[in-house]
Amino acid sequence: MRTRLAIGAVLIAALAMTAAPAAGRDHYPLEHIVVVMQEDRTFDHYFGTYPGADGWPAGYSMPVDPARPELGSVRPHKLTATRTPSLPHSSAAMKRAFNEGAMDSFVVAADEFGASDGTLALGYYDSTELPFYWYLADEYVLADRWFSSVMGPSFPNHLYLFAASMRGPDGQVYSSVPAEGLDIYTIFDRLEEEGVSWKVYAQGYDPESNFRNTEARLGLTDKGAQLVWLPLVGIPRFVDDPVLNSKIVDLSEFYVDADAGTLPQFSIIAPSGLSEHPPGDLTLGHYFATDLIESLMMSPNWWSSALILTWDEWGGWADHVPPPQVDEDGYGMRVPGLIVSPYAKRGFVDSTTYDHTSPLALVEEVYGVEPIAERDRNANNLLNAFDFDQEPRSPVIPPPEYVSPDAPQEPPPDPSRVSRLYEGLLAMEGVLVLLVFGGGWLTRLLRRER
Repeated sequence: MRTRLAIGAVLIAALAMTAAPAAGRDHYPLEHIVVVMQEDRTFDHYFGTYPGADGWPAGYSMPVDPARPELGSVRPHKLTATRTPSLPHSSAAMKRAFNEGAMDSFVVAADEFGASDGTLALGYYDSTELPFYWYLADEYVLADRWFSSVMGPSFPNHLYLFAASMRGPDGQVYSSVPAEGLDIYTIFDRLEEEGVSWKVYAQGYDPESNFRNTEARLGLTDKGAQLVWLPLVGIPRFVDDPVLNSKIVDLSEFYVDADAGTLPQFSIIAPSGLSEHPPGDLTLGHYFATDLIESLMMSPNWWSSALILTWDEWGGWADHVPPPQVDEDGYGMRVPGLIVSPYAKRGFVDSTTYDHTSPLALVEEVYGVEPIAERDRNANNLLNAFDFDQEPRSPVIPPPEYVSPDAPQEPPPDPSRVSRLYEGLLAMEGVLVLLVFGGGWLTRLLRRER
């Protein structure tokens, strides 16, 4: 992790002394919107015990199998291992867990679709394993009604982030990338037409792993997953057009652009190995995502930026809130959402209903471009997370250990004790001076006597 906590306080102080732009009401002061999409975690799984959020209800339990009450029930339980098996999370498993909105079949769904222990689905983490995320929720905005866009797995949810749909112009449904590539209109097509700058930063980007690479398309190579979390390489024009293709770059360029203050107006960061997808270690993904946020905080672009962090889909983990069914594709299960910006409301739990097209709706509102599909046209655009009347806030880098804002604070020191301590230090300093300089004088005197 490119952590710079040791010099963070100095740099933030320097940033705070620079002239921050004032928020204007005739336009939005956001000039850089960044979206990071991690993978396979539900809201209750990460923030189910976060104070003030719609987490696990008191006394909550779930039947092992609603059809067999004699099997008993399972309560949410704290996980300490940051590596776990990958739970079944296909479309069929999700619909089984959803159970027509009852949200009571996560355990039996995991069991039926191949988990070794379905009770793992009710495992959760808290600030112990996720200190950075919880601290960001304290300082910025936590969205507790952010739903995945599709009642299904990763690829269509990533496609919704890029295209606000999983359907082509003739109504064909894309559950994967076909041999001829995807025929779908994206937010980046719209931005290119309107002259709005953009980039996609991909971790471990391999330009050769596109829809024309049969082995990659069929998932037979290590880079095959790139077509899942980076749908642009499945679209012929983004592969073949040098102008469009030049804006799909390796993640290393994000750090360069952030340091130089040259981030585009809209960007998506597509993680790979550090996406928090089980069985990967979520600690590493948690550090990785926080490092991206920290890099933006240290950037000259901070004062006019918003970074949105969310997760693509449920990953088999339980959540108690039934997703609204807005159309034939979704919504899918609830996932976490964090909005970090100098204009984000501080410590705000935003209960507005969002999905993966909400960042697109924000981009369209801020930059004045038309929506690309019905879903983003109807999506809530995240504006409730911001206060553009407030002075833009200096960045607050999350510390490595989480301390709840409700925790008892150390009492201020007794002034009389401070005075006595100070006097004591002065006395000790006098003794030290005497020892250093007086000792030398005494040594010289003894030599002279000899």
